[in-house]
Amino acid sequence: MKKILSLFLATALLGACTEGDSGSETITTEEEAAVEEEVSDTVATDQEMAPASDSELEDAEVITDLSDYEEFKDQDVFDPTQFETYAVEDNTAVRVIIFLEDDEQVSKTIYIKEDNRFKVIDLRENELLLNTPI
Repeated sequence: MKKILSLFLATALLGACTEGDSGSETITTEEEAAVEEEVSDTVATDQEMAPASDSELEDAEVITDLSDYEEFKDQDVFDPTQFETYAVEDNTAVRVIIFLEDDEQVSKTIYIKEDNRFKVIDLRENELLLNTPI
């Protein structure tokens, strides 16, 4: 009887230790995921930071009225109405718009539709100015 009772207590003790360990692993994994997400929110890829190619600009659609584009309503990083505006890419996943001043690419916006994320890039300074959900 003592052996059975000792076996039962040892099993309960080991079971309790196992539950505590898996909980701390979950927290660690969740913390790592949060850090990775935070880092990805503050950076832009080299492709995103690059200006549009000449062929992309030639094929781009001229935009005359930005009021149809929801991503510009609440941003205050720059005034897009001061520039020539071209939609380089606009599909179900992403919208990329280039802003020109005197035939020089000065800004680029990227609206990632699935994530509802809006990025504004200063092409003169090669700097990410805004990267936020809208």
